[in-house]
Amino acid sequence: MMLSTPKRKIDWWIYSVPVILILQIVFYILVYSRLGGTKAVLLFYLAPFVVITLCLLFLLIGIIRSAIRRPFFTRSRLISFTALLLLLFSGSFYGAYPSSYDNKPSKVEFCLPLDTTITVAWGGGREEINYHVLSPDQRWAYDLFIMKDGKTFLGDSSKLSSYYCYGRPVLSPAAGKVAEVLDSDPDMPAGTLGGGTEPTGNHIIIEVAPKEYLFLCHLQPKSIKVKKGDLVERGQPVALVGNSGNTSEPHIHVHLQDTKMFGLGEGIPLYFYHYMTDGKTVEKGIPTGGFDTNGKFIGQTVQNIKRP
Repeated sequence: MMLSTPKRKIDWWIYSVPVILILQIVFYILVYSRLGGTKAVLLFYLAPFVVITLCLLFLLIGIIRSAIRRPFFTRSRLISFTALLLLLFSGSFYGAYPSSYDNKPSKVEFCLPLDTTITVAWGGGREEINYHVLSPDQRWAYDLFIMKDGKTFLGDSSKLSSYYCYGRPVLSPAAGKVAEVLDSDPDMPAGTLGGGTEPTGNHIIIEVAPKEYLFLCHLQPKSIKVKKGDLVERGQPVALVGNSGNTSEPHIHVHLQDTKMFGLGEGIPLYFYHYMTDGKTVEKGIPTGGFDTNGKFIGQTVQNIKRP
């Protein structure tokens, strides 16, 4: 009489695959439901971390269990290893942070923060023209330079003074109340990312409306002309462009968010008003930056129009 071979039990760790998949779907739905607030920001940051951690944990368990209970590869194990590897990299599906303000821009009329011709290095709502969109608080941020003949500097690129933007007066883009000021970080050498006490470097945070905080970052040390609690007017000089904080070269970083805590707010679309680009007047717009598919710089050139 022939004895039947006992049916092999499915490894218990394999059941982690549908659990993690369901968890990832729930996270994805919650993130893209645009819940808003600090909890939504934390969920956006933590969801991929949780999924990655669980995938790595159960991949390790699966490898150890498969090595102990031979054969190493069975059909169910192979499918499960593949699924866990796919889930491991599924965090990239999130893309640009879906702010609850994406369709609710600020009603404040902002002017450009430099009173000269400005080149938009990064700006807009898509990753290819604005890498900031991946950060919840900087979802609609701008990096603004001054460029002449295709370059941002003249002479020795290692000297901050060679950059057209360095030392230019920074204008307050809107009226409001100064909520925070940092003016003690040193300028970093050109081409050196990181450094200083905060990624923003020296900065001014202005409350321009209820729950709307404007950030002006990478300012020159000891150049800030306002202090916490001061009221500022639209177009008022408040500091000088520097190279403090996490910046590759002198420029001004501007963004609007719903808290004054850097990294824990939601970005709010910030429209500039009454400016020129390509010889045309724009009454209200979001200037764009970035590069095309061939790597060619396509950032817009913009300038405030002086009002009578």
